[in-house]
Amino acid sequence: MLAPAELLDGIYHNGYFACSVDEFKRVAKKGHEVSTGISPAIEFGGTTYVISLSKFITFWKEMEIDGKTMVGVPRIYWKEV
Repeated sequence: MLAPAELLDGIYHNGYFACSVDEFKRVAKKGHEVSTGISPAIEFGGTTYVISLSKFITFWKEMEIDGKTMVGVPRIYWKEV
């Protein structure tokens, strides 16, 4: 199994798991630096969800949440672990 890379400021909003643009870039960069690969992960409601790095960097959408620009990835691409 790939090492999880926890999103440090992740939230759930309107069907998306979202994080700051800087956090998205940090995790994407880490994924390309680690030879074994990583799986971005987020904890929500006591459950951890993971996504493949390729889906994380493919299916993102820039969104405005509470006046902040964030990056969201639809919940449907995340798997409960």
